[in-house]
Amino acid sequence: MDLAGLNGPELLMTGGLLLDVVGVVIVWKFGLPAVEPSEGSVMKLKDRSEAEEFLDRVHTNCGMTLIVAGFMLQILSTWIS
Repeated sequence: MDLAGLNGPELLMTGGLLLDVVGVVIVWKFGLPAVEPSEGSVMKLKDRSEAEEFLDRVHTNCGMTLIVAGFMLQILSTWIS
């Protein structure tokens, strides 16, 4: 496959980098999952609903999945080149 002068491995590498960038932006926006405070701890940073926290976890997990998929594409592109 040839797209704008790029061959298969180069397309995989570029796709992997794009997935990494999108994944990092998503994780940056929604943050990594926070560690639950221990029993008796009164620290609460934000008053958020469970639905909002759930959506943040979903977005963060999607971002992490994109990052891992991007790395896998980059590794695959080096194996097939």
